Amino acid sequence: MESRTGDDASEYTTSTSNGKTCTEDDVRQIALDGRPEWPYEPWKYENYDENSIPEETTQSLTGNTEYSDGEKQSSDHSSKVQDCSGQDTVIYEPDHWDDTLSEKLDESVPITRLIQFLAPTMDISEDLFQNIKETILSMMNQTADEVDSRYSVFERCYVLPVGSAEEGTKVESPDEFDFAVILPYFDTFEKLLMVIYERNEETTYSDPEFSAIVKEMSLDGHENTIKANFQGALKFIWTEHMENHIPEGWTLLERRCYTKDESIAGTFHFLRTEDNFIVDVDICFWTLLSKNNLEKPSRVLHQRKYIMKHYLGDEQKIYAVLPTDHRIEYELNVVRFAMSNHERNELNKYGPNNGRIKSYKLAKCISKLFLPRITKHKDCDRCFDSMVSSFCLKNIVFFMAKHHTDDTLWTDDQLGNRLLEIFVILNFCMKVNQSNVSTFFVPYSIQLDISNKFNPTDGTMSSIENLVYVIDEHDESGADSSADDESDADDNSAGTVVHLPDSNSKKQGKWYEDDPLSKKLLANYFDFMTKEGWSLAQLIDRLNELLTGLRERDESERKEIADNPGCLCFDV
Repeated sequence: MESRTGDDASEYTTSTSNGKTCTEDDVRQIALDGRPEWPYEPWKYENYDENSIPEETTQSLTGNTEYSDGEKQSSDHSSKVQDCSGQDTVIYEPDHWDDTLSEKLDESVPITRLIQFLAPTMDISEDLFQNIKETILSMMNQTADEVDSRYSVFERCYVLPVGSAEEGTKVESPDEFDFAVILPYFDTFEKLLMVIYERNEETTYSDPEFSAIVKEMSLDGHENTIKANFQGALKFIWTEHMENHIPEGWTLLERRCYTKDESIAGTFHFLRTEDNFIVDVDICFWTLLSKNNLEKPSRVLHQRKYIMKHYLGDEQKIYAVLPTDHRIEYELNVVRFAMSNHERNELNKYGPNNGRIKSYKLAKCISKLFLPRITKHKDCDRCFDSMVSSFCLKNIVFFMAKHHTDDTLWTDDQLGNRLLEIFVILNFCMKVNQSNVSTFFVPYSIQLDISNKFNPTDGTMSSIENLVYVIDEHDESGADSSADDESDADDNSAGTVVHLPDSNSKKQGKWYEDDPLSKKLLANYFDFMTKEGWSLAQLIDRLNELLTGLRERDESERKEIADNPGCLCFDV
């Protein structure tokens, strides 16, 4: 359900007021040292004369006006909005730094009881987890050894565990694992550029090296098919050989979502026969780029200088994600850098069980508990996209950790505050940053869905008139986020099926049974979600209201919110 802005590669040239010719790529190449203070602010651009860059150029990069070098970004993020009745114009301004979100919360506060209820879903058995991980990883390594011996393009390939299972943020069950297959064959950018990013039939198809690897990969002489679907062919070859190494006691289900060429990651569903336990495995293909690879300017390297300055020393390398063959024109394709190592280190630098990780895992649990899911593949009942990805929530936590350096703000009696703050900030992103969530490590933003609306009559999402929906290309195995952090969906045209959480399911529990106000707050939220036509922004507003009510210490204030559903919500 998401799409990253700032990766749009449309090329045009503009003559500036001082006679300089400025391309959109020029603007990208001068970005930036200035990470935004919060994810509802855009990344800033530096080292250029603001008057020399046309306004439409800077706005096209993120959908927001950027700031020149040395210009201090305003702390005013207010917006004029209407309340739910549409009557009063008010000012909506971020206030999550309010002192009330540092007050300790005890068991008398409902959100604390909700957290206690969710605690078991955050603690996965280490023995069970490691047993399954080692089983799946062994299969992947055996596959890598086999394809290495048979295909030049897989020569020296190796498997890198990534995603939530690797960074220690998996919740609920050890049922999802993500792996990147590293392809050292693309050790020079010229090879990568030719085959992946700027494929030209006249030059690429006639190139001797490319023709040789295609011929080697071809089955039954289908060379032209492989030329047109190169990444799809990589997935197909990997799949064919992986089936030779499925562990004893496991079977590969026939729902072959990994054959979906429009996805960057391929998804496998494995069944453990002794207990019918299903594990989802996502793979995608990465390559290593060094500083030397990135020194030459290229249309497809939008963040080249920033990556070189901040993440690449002379001996360091960085991973790039091989994109999909379909649903994107090659002239619009750009290199996407995988930052999973940096994300894992950032989350774990405070210790394996610190409050930052706990808050992030809690946010993932809340998302699974209260937010709908979107059907990802029509023929699979296991592949879904969340309406707000874990990658989005993770980046919000990175910004919070940067600001909240005091460990006392991340203790167990503060988790309710931090959990609410995550979704308050998410709400601000919807309200004041055009539904963009700025990422923490690399200058781009996550675009949350603003163009679809839920139809309670048939349970589908349909496009809002005059808005264009862009499908996200981001997932954890494909670019730093796990399968539960959402990889690519099928085309989300009108009629996409929405799976609403069940307010009566066992997952919801009965932690609120003796609390009529909490029960009413939950009923208000689920009534709105199931009976109203809502956009994602409106639903996040209602979820924010629910969590605010559950976190409210004063019973009279909580009753005011429960008796007036929508009283904390605004339509921008």
